[in-house]
Amino acid sequence: MNTAQENEAGVETPEVDPLARARLGSEGIQASLEAVRSAQAAARSRARTETRWARGIAAGAVMIVGVTAWAAARRPPKAHAAPPRVVAVAPAPVAAPPLTPPPREAPPAEEPAPAPVAASIERAAVAAPAAAGERAASCDAAFAERSWTAVASSCAAAFEARPNDGALAMRVAQAQHRRGHIATAAEWARKALAVDADIPEAYVIVAHAERDAGQAQPAAEAYRHYLALAPRGWHAAEARRALRAER
Repeated sequence: MNTAQENEAGVETPEVDPLARARLGSEGIQASLEAVRSAQAAARSRARTETRWARGIAAGAVMIVGVTAWAAARRPPKAHAAPPRVVAVAPAPVAAPPLTPPPREAPPAEEPAPAPVAASIERAAVAAPAAAGERAASCDAAFAERSWTAVASSCAAAFEARPNDGALAMRVAQAQHRRGHIATAAEWARKALAVDADIPEAYVIVAHAERDAGQAQPAAEAYRHYLALAPRGWHAAEARRALRAER
């Protein structure tokens, strides 16, 4: 092999001594190590410096916070302003007017107290119309139902409250006649005629009672009164037959 070698481009390079090459390699490595050590020492020095700065800044911040808190704790609290005082002013005393004796008044005239009897009469006068109205209503209801026993009692009570009402007495007379109590019916018919003498039916009831008692003349007289008031009434034929038989 020739001492001169061709490189890849075909340029010849001079031959180097191997020992010189070894010395150059060891010196380069040592120089590189020294550079690395110097860089590491500089980095450590810079890190220590930065750490000291950071610690100083932190210590200063802590000190500032502590001083601020201590000053705030020592600061006296603010006093609140007291509200304005309101002073009540008493009104000036007003002089009372002089007392004058009241004028004399004449004593009221004594009114006579109502007598107990008069009060009772007044109460009875007030209550009487109401009671009479209730009894009359009961009489009407019983008569509408043709309940003759109830008519006899209720209408009799109503007549006691209203003795000038001949129609009530006549209802009692009719109820007693329907029940077969002819004599009692005649008594109530006479009460009705005492109030109103122009009730034809009352004369018929009286005529029946007189006929049953054997009194032909009074019976005929009662029939004549009936025919005078009701010549075409329900009982006109009966009255005429009785009068013909009397002749």
